[in-house]
Amino acid sequence: MICRTFTGNICDKKGPKYVVYPCLLAFTIGLVALGYTNGSIMMIISGGLIGIGYGSVTPVFQTQIISSVEPHKIGVANSLFFNAMDAGMAIGAFIMGMMVESVGYRMIYVAGAVLVVLAGALYAVQMKKRGVMPLVSTSELH
Repeated sequence: MICRTFTGNICDKKGPKYVVYPCLLAFTIGLVALGYTNGSIMMIISGGLIGIGYGSVTPVFQTQIISSVEPHKIGVANSLFFNAMDAGMAIGAFIMGMMVESVGYRMIYVAGAVLVVLAGALYAVQMKKRGVMPLVSTSELH
């Protein structure tokens, strides 16, 4: 919650890339650290990094989604965003849960970090194709 205050202001003033890339990096480092943790302090630190990364980037992505559609399609876009996110978590948990016995938890967390890096690369490609997208302001929604 504390990070959202700062990341929201940074996103509004400088643009989403100044929030997305550092947060994806924090998320990635947190996942790798969690894979190699051997104590509760390291687990808390890695959890904090994962929370900062995931918790800060999700509202930015949501804002970008609703900014990319016409006002009468915002509800559909928002629904699609959260349904896709929920489906990804469910399918990912199922697949990685099946893999954990053969590769171990460390590799599962490292694989998760690789997926975050790939998602960041896909985001970069998509943003390069689309160019700078103005974000919707609160006054435009009402």
